[in-house]
Amino acid sequence: ELPLLTIGSQFQGANNNLIGQQATREVFLAIAEIVELHVVRRTKEQLTLKNASGREVTIVLANDPDVRVIEQVGTVLHKKLAIEIKGGTDKSN
Repeated sequence: ELPLLTIGSQFQGANNNLIGQQATREVFLAIAEIVELHVVRRTKEQLTLKNASGREVTIVLANDPDVRVIEQVGTVLHKKLAIEIKGGTDKSN
């Protein structure tokens, strides 16, 4: 009986993962469009650009947080921004 009680939760969890993945792709594409004039390298999950100071800034898709922005100053990496993407349709998102 227990497996029957949890199967709905399993289906909902899988659906939530799909919603989150789609939201992450859309946010990354929006960010890429905003910074496209400054991008020097691009992969499926990372954008590297030069900022106005000539320093390298990397925008990375990750698990937690979902998007990280890191600026390199000399040999030191500075974490500038973390974005947590909420893609669901309930009130909390």
